[in-house]
Amino acid sequence: MRIGDYLGASQKLLEKYASIPSPKQPGTLKDFVLPTSMGELSDGDLGNWLLQLGAWKGWLGVQLANIDSQLSIMEDAYNLRLGSGMAKLESASSKKILKEGIRAMAIEQDEELGRLDLDVSILRAEKQLLKGRFELFDNLFGTISRVITLRGQERMGGG
Repeated sequence: MRIGDYLGASQKLLEKYASIPSPKQPGTLKDFVLPTSMGELSDGDLGNWLLQLGAWKGWLGVQLANIDSQLSIMEDAYNLRLGSGMAKLESASSKKILKEGIRAMAIEQDEELGRLDLDVSILRAEKQLLKGRFELFDNLFGTISRVITLRGQERMGGG
């Protein structure tokens, strides 16, 4: 099994859908400090925050989807290569070795598998980091949306 085939397939997958419009990374949120009470913000400020957070949510959503697709293919390659390496080591050993030990030995002995292990670990960490940021922006977006809805209801005499 050639890991390069899997990496190539991952890249082809991203290229296959490259024509689907994707948001560019939004500009920086220069002063990412919200007041303790969203009610203190003007309508215009709330709208600006909503647009900025929405743009970041959209961009992060695309990044997460790209990482998920890469991770799916790379984890398959990793699991196949690791399983093969572990089976070889286990069958060649005259004594029983713990699964974690065999895993570590397989990664240590196969340089390409070691690089793939690191790449998969980095993608998993990147996914967690981006998911956390996405959830932050999503929560803030929801909070601002509720403030806007409440203001609208108050203006209509319903609140």
